[in-house]
Amino acid sequence: MIAPNAEGSKSRTVSWAAALPASPSAPAARSASPEECEDEALRAFLDAAGPAAEAILKRPALLAAFEEQPPRLSVESIEGCSPDERVQVLSLFAAWVAVAPEPPRALILEEIELGLAEATELAGTLETCGAQLDEWDLTRCKLNDATLRALLQSLAAQPLQRLNLGYNALGQPGAVALVGAAPSWEGTLEHLALEMNGLSDAGCLAVADALQRGLLPRLRVLELGWNELSSACAPSLAGLLSQERRQAGGIEKL
Repeated sequence: MIAPNAEGSKSRTVSWAAALPASPSAPAARSASPEECEDEALRAFLDAAGPAAEAILKRPALLAAFEEQPPRLSVESIEGCSPDERVQVLSLFAAWVAVAPEPPRALILEEIELGLAEATELAGTLETCGAQLDEWDLTRCKLNDATLRALLQSLAAQPLQRLNLGYNALGQPGAVALVGAAPSWEGTLEHLALEMNGLSDAGCLAVADALQRGLLPRLRVLELGWNELSSACAPSLAGLLSQERRQAGGIEKL
């Protein structure tokens, strides 16, 4: 991916990079060479980030995660990072997603167990960069209740079209927290993925009943597989797929 205006990308990130606290032991910054980073806009972004970018430049797998389109950060790509480097990498990743020149603006994290401090760092970076995300994909990240609520609060300002929280063991409390945050995306969200979260009947019914009441009117796809559901959920779920709701532009796939 070659950005049409690398200087524009760089100028948008300079103020954020200058505010990022550098690790006391961080070595001097070095620019990514064309061999290391073929993406012109990403190279400008990492130059602007200064010493904080060193953790990325010295790890080919991590650099590749930033170069992927859309960027995708996994536990394998941050292997070997110190706790301080890990926080910096997550912050840089969120900033890069926020300013990357190519759509979609999707923040994708896989199998990274997030603590509250890291969730707070992500939220702060998204706010500082004025992020406008289309997608948030957080799978197998072992969220506790406090971390989930912090992330949902940070996403309230995002015009999300797709939200994937699959395989995070959210349980009923997570379902309730999600329902509470969902009004933020009433005008945008079209795809909600909640597979393998141990929602049980109570969590599923909390989601289904809220949707029946008109929450998320633009939602077209709801994924609820592998959530330990019984036949008690069937009437509510069937109601979401009624002909009347489908004709009115409701959920098309469950």
